[in-house]
Amino acid sequence: MKRFAIYARHTTQTGRNTQLFHLRTFVQRNGGEVVNEYSDSSTNGFDFEKAISDGQLKMHDCIVVMDTTRIARRITPLEMAVKSGVPIFTIENGQLNRLDFRDVLDQLKRQMCHVAPLPQSEDDEQCIS
Repeated sequence: MKRFAIYARHTTQTGRNTQLFHLRTFVQRNGGEVVNEYSDSSTNGFDFEKAISDGQLKMHDCIVVMDTTRIARRITPLEMAVKSGVPIFTIENGQLNRLDFRDVLDQLKRQMCHVAPLPQSEDDEQCIS
């Protein structure tokens, strides 16, 4: 059984509860186990960073969010996610979709900072199968 962390970013308590409910339900219906829950209000993103760190410590196999708007508000956590190798998925359109911000971050860094491309990560399809 795959061990999932679920993450909600919200502006209201109702929004938080709704997202976490949908994420829990989706994971359970698809044979997974929710082992950690994280949420942030507004745009701080600190719990998202904690979810990534905990994933590196193997406290869960991957992170699931409702959609990309929940996490794509700050570049630092996205960089952290890419470098960590912790798989991140959305449940947009009723399916588990793996996110890969590598190309976006790589292109942005080269344009803005003339930085070398990010290294490729290992195959992390473990949460899809």
